[in-house]
Amino acid sequence: MSDLTRIGTNVEAIRAYNTLSGINDKMMASSERISTGKIFNRSSDGPANYYVSKILQRKVNRLDTESTNVERGINWLQNQDSKYAQVVTILSEMSNLVQTAKAGGITSAERSAIQLQLNDLKAEVGDILNSGIDGRITAGTTVAGTGFNIGNMTDLKLTGTGSTAGNLPTYATIVAGDLASVSVTGAWNAAEASISTSFTAINTAMDRTLRAEEKIGSWIKRLEFQVQDFQTESLDTQAILSTINDADLAKEQMDLTKLQILQNTAQSMFSQNNSAPQMVLGFVGR
Repeated sequence: MSDLTRIGTNVEAIRAYNTLSGINDKMMASSERISTGKIFNRSSDGPANYYVSKILQRKVNRLDTESTNVERGINWLQNQDSKYAQVVTILSEMSNLVQTAKAGGITSAERSAIQLQLNDLKAEVGDILNSGIDGRITAGTTVAGTGFNIGNMTDLKLTGTGSTAGNLPTYATIVAGDLASVSVTGAWNAAEASISTSFTAINTAMDRTLRAEEKIGSWIKRLEFQVQDFQTESLDTQAILSTINDADLAKEQMDLTKLQILQNTAQSMFSQNNSAPQMVLGFVGR
């Protein structure tokens, strides 16, 4: 009874207040874990585990960024491949026209019309190769450099320089080279020879372009495997991170309910102990 009547220092009220403050701190921490879904939201929650979780999260972010970058590279390569596919389609049309010009009974006027169409198609091939194909694809010839990098693949280009540079499907090799003398007109005997030569030249240009598509396709396939590797490693890392820092929300909710009950009890005790010194007034009034 004497402790409750010492109004200078109400020890029981202070103890109740400290208990209430501790419960409030725990409730705040529990509420934060529930709202974030994480156990360690700051370094003071667990320095070692907080450090490990941040390192793992950084790795996940890096892998996800790598995966995104590679996917962008794949999209770029697919765009380049589609340009070469357009060239192949046009070359196929040109081959059909040359075959048509070889048909028996075709007139010189018809061959002249075919020649005009061939010239237009060749010009379109030139436009695609000049402006539609990124120079990095043929690095080392039309563009100075050693190639480009995507993901874990470095120094990518369709072929080398020097004697092998002539195999590149560029404007110089196809339009100014293979297709330069494609012709189906002239005197009949001369036209037949030109048609045969033109047919061979178009097939050569098509072979160059198809080989370029084949190479780009092999790059895309490799990059698709890289994306899968990045995604798998990211998922595995997230699984490790989850075991360290993911909160058990059901348990946290149970703990929060328990703390709310204790909070109410502590508030009641604090109020009771804080008002106990009022009893002194009763003694003084007697």
